[in-house]
Amino acid sequence: EGIDQEQVLDLLASLVNKSLVTAVTLQRSEARYNLLETIRQYGKEKLQTAGEWSRWRDRHLHYFLQLTKETEPKLTGESQEYWLVLGAKRNRP
Repeated sequence: EGIDQEQVLDLLASLVNKSLVTAVTLQRSEARYNLLETIRQYGKEKLQTAGEWSRWRDRHLHYFLQLTKETEPKLTGESQEYWLVLGAKRNRP
């Protein structure tokens, strides 16, 4: 909320440069980003204090529930192999 989609990558890069987020390159230009645990805990505490924790937790749940609903039908039929390979690539450590 309040951040344009075009700004996300620049903001994420800024957090990586400040060592608040770590980036792990998987393949070519594909990366996985991780928030430091201490920063995650601090953010959670701030959201709880502001009474916003439940709202953001529910938004996170809703996003992944929708992603699951959209992906599940693709795991059978002609595109099954593509989606299983894609999922395996995304879930590598």
